[in-house]
Amino acid sequence: FFNLKPFTNTLGTAQNVPIVDGAIAYDCPYNCRTFILIARNSLYILAMEHNLIPPFIMRAGGVTVNNTTKKHCNDPSIDDHCITFGDGSDL
Repeated sequence: FFNLKPFTNTLGTAQNVPIVDGAIAYDCPYNCRTFILIARNSLYILAMEHNLIPPFIMRAGGVTVNNTTKKHCNDPSIDDHCITFGDGSDL
């Protein structure tokens, strides 16, 4: 377990946060495929509704991360603002 302290003391501390190995299922609305993302040594916060995965962690796992938003691309395409797996699957 881990005690988390945020960037400001006004938010308080999260006590006894478990560190887990887990799996996250993502159902892609574009190709109707389900991707299972494995997360090792992750902080498990039951109250969180979204999963926050740092891009450097995904890159370390062999995932290509194009995290520049389409709004900031000169000629946006399907390859912008997405993550791509080694098999060419896009999310």
